[in-house]
This record gives sequence, C-alpha cells and structure tokens, in this order.
Amino acid sequence: MKTLRRLAFLALFAVAAPAFAQTPLPAVPGGTPTPSSDTADRLGELVKGEYKGTTVEGKGDAVTFSLPKMPHTLEGGKETMQWSVYIRLHKRADRPTAVRIFFPCQAVPANAHPDRLADLMNMSGGIQDSPAYFIVSGGKDRMLTLVSEMPVAELGKEALEAEIKRLFRSAERTMGLWGGDLSKPPARKADGLLGSWKHTKLLDKNVGVVGLTLADDGTGEVSVYEVSNAPPIGKPGKYTLKGDELAFTTKEGTVFAFTVKQKGDELTVSYKENGETVTRTLTRTK
Repeated sequence: MKTLRRLAFLALFAVAAPAFAQTPLPAVPGGTPTPSSDTADRLGELVKGEYKGTTVEGKGDAVTFSLPKMPHTLEGGKETMQWSVYIRLHKRADRPTAVRIFFPCQAVPANAHPDRLADLMNMSGGIQDSPAYFIVSGGKDRMLTLVSEMPVAELGKEALEAEIKRLFRSAERTMGLWGGDLSKPPARKADGLLGSWKHTKLLDKNVGVVGLTLADDGTGEVSVYEVSNAPPIGKPGKYTLKGDELAFTTKEGTVFAFTVKQKGDELTVSYKENGETVTRTLTRTK
C-alpha cells in the first residue's frame, strides 16, 4: 500500500503546478465518498453539535464538514496552535464506511523539493502510534495533507475527539518537515551527534531504545531492546534534524520522534512510548 501511495505521489509531483494562497479541500484518495444519508446526517449532528463554527460544503454523498481553528497545545506546553480539519465519510465496496479526517499542512509549490516530500511520504502509516498518512492532492492547486480515518461503527464524541488529537500529534511530530519551506531539501547533517551512541545497562526496565547511530549522509540505525535477556534489534533507516528534534524513520516505516541533548560524550534521548515520556542517557562508543 505504501508503495502504491509513493508511486501516486511521484506521478503527481512530476506535474508542475503554481503555488497558491488559499486552502482548498484536498482530493479524496481512493475514490468518491458514497455514504448512506442517515450516516452522513449522524456525523453532521455530532460535528455541528460539538464543534462551534463548523461549516458544511456540498450535500448528499459529497458533504464535507470544516472545523476551523481548533486549539492544539504542542508537547511541553510551549505553544498553542490553531489548526483546522476537514471531515468526510468514505465508502468503498470492499471495506466498511469510514470517517476520514484531513489536516491540510500547506500548499505545495511548483518547485517543492522531491526529497522533502519523499521523506514525508515515507513516514506514512508509521508516525509512532498513528496510522496517519500524507497525500498530495491533484489538480491545479496542490495541497500537502495528513489524513487519518476511523470506522463508522466507532463514531462518537470521545472517539472522534481522540482521533483528531492523534492526527494533530502526528502533524506536530512531522512539523519539522512540512512546516518549513518545501522548496528546500530536508536537513540531514547532525554535526556533533554523528557516530554511535549506546545505553550500557540493559536491565528489564531498559526495554526500549538503547542505541543510536547517525551518519553524515542522513542514514542511521536505532537499536531497540524488545525482549529481556535477548540482544537489541538494529533498525536501519533515515533521519532528519531540526534544532534538538530528531525524526528517525526506519525502513519499515516506523517513525521515532526524539528530543536530543548532547553534553560531551553523553547524549540524552527523550521519546514517547505507550503514551509516556521515556528518557535515556546514551554514551558515545565511536
């Protein structure tokens, strides 16, 4: 599936398109939504009842709900963003009807750097605990959009709110790539962080990330201690660095969002695991 999305992305990227200032509705991946009217009405009642300022575009099977300027506080409480989402129902012949939530990141300029967009596409489906994925809408105005979905059977106030929060958290964890100038290549050089770092005390409580290797070409490896009394598993991949935020994407598509702080030959690494913040101190080995 990820390969198909990547091929579709490359095909879209090969077509030049002008930059634009507005935020159009992104194209729906996978076909035209055709939900039953009663399900669409139920979604509309829920969204308009819970989120003030909701607007509706289209009607019948093509109805789209726009939720503007929803507050999202970044991890650490440093800043609160005002982000908007679009919500649609989507029905396919081979799967149950789903609720799709679209977060428009930013317009894609004609000179967008392919490596920056490719890095985002490679993150799709593996942004820590979220299966959200990136798409680039087609047509004259292209928009880089992060999408998630949930089954209609789970539709409810708490479930919808939780899904939107997961989508926003995924957007936050990838903001270092999509939030900047898309025409510039992604930053890869880690300077003083280059080399191998290892957590030397492999006790039961140390299950998780225990090693990190970074090369100057943007590749590296994360070592994960998954089972007690077994050696760590090395997961090769690529990384990007912005300030002290290190995003590492394995070849399988799993994304680790690290906050890193270096002091001499020690590297403090913090990341989320099962909803909790884990902090490890790694020592330089070479």
